[in-house]
Amino acid sequence: TLSLGAYAVVTDRGVVYAPTSQDANPEVGNSLATSATISGGTGGAFTVGVTGLTTGTAYSFKPWALTSQGVRVYGPVGTFTTS
Repeated sequence: TLSLGAYAVVTDRGVVYAPTSQDANPEVGNSLATSATISGGTGGAFTVGVTGLTTGTAYSFKPWALTSQGVRVYGPVGTFTTS
């Protein structure tokens, strides 16, 4: 769950990810990370499809939301390993 603060309106959201060995705490704009933005909707649970993952690689990821004030808010870091 992301805490956006009082009166914040979400204008965009997605997930940012990177191989853990290169960036264990990815953020949008980092040259080692990839950001996937969802299309449509600004509230509730969401799913983002990603491509180009390497087999047998550990990845770190974080959900993010961009507010109408231009503030990007991140959720906690998660990890997964591709099979």
